[in-house]
Amino acid sequence: MRTLITLNAILFIVLCETPNSCLFAQKNKDFTEEQWIEDLHFAAKILIDNHPNLYYRITQAEFQRNIAIAEEKIRHSNSDEESFTAIRQAFASIWDGHTRLGTNTLGDYNNIFPVRFYDFSDGVFVTGITGKYAKYLGAKVVNIGRFSAQEALKMAGTLAFADNEFGRKCQAPVLTITCNYAFGLGITQSVDSLLLVVETTNGKFETICLSREIPSGQNTMISTMDIAPSGIPFTSAFTGTGKEQPLYIKHLDGSHNYWFEHDKKNKILYMQFNQVVDQSDESFEQFYRNMFKYFDEHAASIDKFVVDVRFNGGGNGRMLLPFINEIIKRDKINSPGSLYILTGRRSFSAAVLFIAEMINHTNVLLVGEPTGAAQSMFSDIELKGTLPNCGATLLLSTAYFNIAWPANKKYFIAPHFPAHFSSTDFFLGRDPALEAIKANKIRPLESVFYEEGPKAAMDHFHKINMDWGLHSEELSIMPYQSPVTKYNLGEGYLNNLGYELLSNNKVVDAQAAFELNTLLFPESFNVWDSLAECFMKQGDNQSAIKYYNKSLELNPGNANAKDKLIELKKKN
Repeated sequence: MRTLITLNAILFIVLCETPNSCLFAQKNKDFTEEQWIEDLHFAAKILIDNHPNLYYRITQAEFQRNIAIAEEKIRHSNSDEESFTAIRQAFASIWDGHTRLGTNTLGDYNNIFPVRFYDFSDGVFVTGITGKYAKYLGAKVVNIGRFSAQEALKMAGTLAFADNEFGRKCQAPVLTITCNYAFGLGITQSVDSLLLVVETTNGKFETICLSREIPSGQNTMISTMDIAPSGIPFTSAFTGTGKEQPLYIKHLDGSHNYWFEHDKKNKILYMQFNQVVDQSDESFEQFYRNMFKYFDEHAASIDKFVVDVRFNGGGNGRMLLPFINEIIKRDKINSPGSLYILTGRRSFSAAVLFIAEMINHTNVLLVGEPTGAAQSMFSDIELKGTLPNCGATLLLSTAYFNIAWPANKKYFIAPHFPAHFSSTDFFLGRDPALEAIKANKIRPLESVFYEEGPKAAMDHFHKINMDWGLHSEELSIMPYQSPVTKYNLGEGYLNNLGYELLSNNKVVDAQAAFELNTLLFPESFNVWDSLAECFMKQGDNQSAIKYYNKSLELNPGNANAKDKLIELKKKN
């Protein structure tokens, strides 16, 4: 409590002493309220008439409510930025990362405040900043404008065209420092300046007032962690400092769509795959053929093949299958413990198709963060119109892709082994994902199950999943089992094992096997029926009633559950 009071006092003093240029509330409208509402309804009609399945991730009622909320915001807005931000929020609410409002025709929406944030596992930190404020590099961000750092990022995330919360988390820092969006959301009171409160590396709270900058090129900062947009000089953790860059940052300046390096000490062939697009100097096919030629010539000194798609925003998915086939046909690569993909919040579109195909057809293990898109996604965008007044373009998905096995609406692909970047990791140049691979820490759920038993597998499941805290109902089969893995935790196998353990009075392991089955196959009425029976045999009638009822929700015709509930109610 003392820290909060101190911080509030500091903020009060700072705000009282800040120059007016950082606090002036702008009110500007080039378009009328009616024109903005016309744009909103035009966008909604285009979505309804052209999207392949608009109500895939939200209901029709939710969409209509979001349009009504946007209209109400427009009616109470004081600026064009607020009105356009309201339309963008409604557009983004459908959770389709490919469907978007294009702002290339709206020049001001490219302007930024010259700072870079990254939302690490231990908070939001400055990873790059204009040279004037170089001493604040590495500072923890306490407040962005009028809100706490996390509140501001959450608000900015509502503008992200994303498939899931991880995609929003990827885009939010850049949206927060985009001048017109920060103003439209009310984060800052001016499109010209942004007030930051930071905690410096020596523990002091200080204030920065950043002025608007105009990049010479398009704002493409989403793909990186510390690089500035073109034309704006930045001081950052590695770029331009003379420090040795960690492996994963070496070519994030857009110069390389793909490259590889042989770590001979750790016997790792590392490939960074940043975009599924041919380079002008070397096609993707030429690249991977040369890389695998190198692998074949140096196979004796390579034990692990690592493909890093943490910064891959997609491209042409049709280019992937021949590359994947080259992996499949090399047994030394395509074997448990030898093949890894590094995943992250930026992994999107064709990068996620690559991950999904690898899950389905190889022995790959995933390390890092959940992906910014799902195995089920919409893609192949086309221009479908232009807002009649403000001129923003309407870019809509035209095709649906679902290569999940079995088919599902999963929001993301979770890694087998979570590897967050902390701020300490980043500024010291450490890569927790690659270090975990070098230390042989990654184990699939199935191997834990067979080597240590159901209880250990349950603990492992929670370790690799509950960390993310989002869409727990999506934590089903993939990627925890694969058609080609040497392990196969099928529903029937786990169910039979549970009963076998129960009959041998191994109640703890039996319960774990049944519970694991409900996590892997949550839509199966039978797994809940079996878990209920396990609790009933232990005398825990309340839990048994709960899970028999769950089974009946999924299958109202489950006669066994009905009979058992009658029996249990008599006992009570």
